[in-house]
Amino acid sequence: MVFVTFTSDEPELFVGKPAGFNVTYRNAGNATANNVAGFGRVFLVPNVKDETQRANIEKFQTEWALARDRVAKGTVPPGGMNLLTFTARGDRPITSADMDALKDGSEYLLIITSLEFEDQTGQHYFHTCHWIQAPAFAPLMLDYCVGFNEQN
Repeated sequence: MVFVTFTSDEPELFVGKPAGFNVTYRNAGNATANNVAGFGRVFLVPNVKDETQRANIEKFQTEWALARDRVAKGTVPPGGMNLLTFTARGDRPITSADMDALKDGSEYLLIITSLEFEDQTGQHYFHTCHWIQAPAFAPLMLDYCVGFNEQN
């Protein structure tokens, strides 16, 4: 069993740089997680309507399918002390207009991640999708997306 925590109180947002968000997975189970691979993306979206969320989840799934074989894999021992951390990043630099829109709630950030691993019981995945409530700055307020929050 693996659980996720966001290791940032707020996203990394700087004009001229893609948005970034640090994500940490810990192995809270009793077995070693092998071939652990994680991937994440941050999407800047004009609204958080269901169709917007679903379209970006689909885009993420396509990107993850293409990146899956290139992502470095590791091992995470049980006990909750060892972890896997990576940064979910946006696909384009943030502009000054984006920063203003994130502050006033006319744009939102979606954070979508996938972790895959195996243990003695087989293959597993842990998918998350959250959107950040406006304003997108501290305090961080996350809501679940309409889909993709699942695990096996």
